[in-house]
Amino acid sequence: MPERIQLSRAKGWRMPPNTVRVTRPGRWGNEFRIGDLVQRFSAERICENIKVVDAATAVALYQERMDLALSQHPKIMREAFSELRGKNLACWCKLGAPCHADVLLHLANEGSCVE
Repeated sequence: MPERIQLSRAKGWRMPPNTVRVTRPGRWGNEFRIGDLVQRFSAERICENIKVVDAATAVALYQERMDLALSQHPKIMREAFSELRGKNLACWCKLGAPCHADVLLHLANEGSCVE
């Protein structure tokens, strides 16, 4: 089963084979940063401002964004996720801490994107 890898700048560290980097900037990077003020529509269709206070909030917003993209463009998203399916995903977040790479791992390998 694919897993999340923590990137490192340590001397001699190399990214393992079969691993895709999912950091910012980049196609798969989490656009929500701690400290940002984000506008979104609630389930009741009310525009609200949300402060990204921690990594868990950033990951929750990323999950919401991915779920919305999947519901609106399922074919396009399944095709996009195919490049991550079966691969380890590398990010700077500490292992065990909230990370958007966990969302991507789930969607690409176990979620509704798997055909």
